[in-house]
Amino acid sequence: MRYLLACLTFLIWPLLPARFRALWPWDPPMEESVLSHASAYLHAIVSLVLWGIVFVAYEEAYALKVTALLADDRGSGDVGPLTWYGMVCFFSFFFTPWGIVLTLYITDSAVRLIHALGSGEGMGSLFLAAPLWIAGKVLDAAQEVRMTNLYGKAGQPDRVAVSGEGLVVRSNRPHEEWTALYTYTHGGVLYRLKSSCEEPEGPRRCFLYRFDPWPDRETVRRIVRV
Repeated sequence: MRYLLACLTFLIWPLLPARFRALWPWDPPMEESVLSHASAYLHAIVSLVLWGIVFVAYEEAYALKVTALLADDRGSGDVGPLTWYGMVCFFSFFFTPWGIVLTLYITDSAVRLIHALGSGEGMGSLFLAAPLWIAGKVLDAAQEVRMTNLYGKAGQPDRVAVSGEGLVVRSNRPHEEWTALYTYTHGGVLYRLKSSCEEPEGPRRCFLYRFDPWPDRETVRRIVRV
């Protein structure tokens, strides 16, 4: 089972966009940079081999059809310049479903290989990035509907109130960037973040932040206006 999970991770994880790569439940079987390079090389080789095999099979089938048409007794017998048949046979492959998919596969593999060689990091595959981008938008929309039902609309301003010497801020969305290392100012007074939690507010809930006065002689690193 462990070997199977490692193989699945090796085959699928490097192809995922960064957002979904972070959600992968199993650890990569090797360092991320090594895995990204190995996957990029593998798909570059596989895409070329597959393209060549399908292209040759298509050209052979096309040539047989052209030969059958030229030898048909119902035809005029005028074959014209045979070189034109070869050009049509070659370029028509790129307009077939297999030709389009495999040409995109080669392009996608080449871009991923160049990205891995240049940055040392993995790059999601076009074939997964497009549908997962749509899936991500759907998930974001669903999450936003859920947050709106629980906490209210995102565009509403924070509710700020002075509580004794401290400060209380209620928000419809979490301020994940707020930390105790920053200095917060409101009404010309400096504060430090003391705690954060969720609590009911009317029919919904809110994110509650409590601030204490900024300690004297404490170094101010960055000021955030509340």
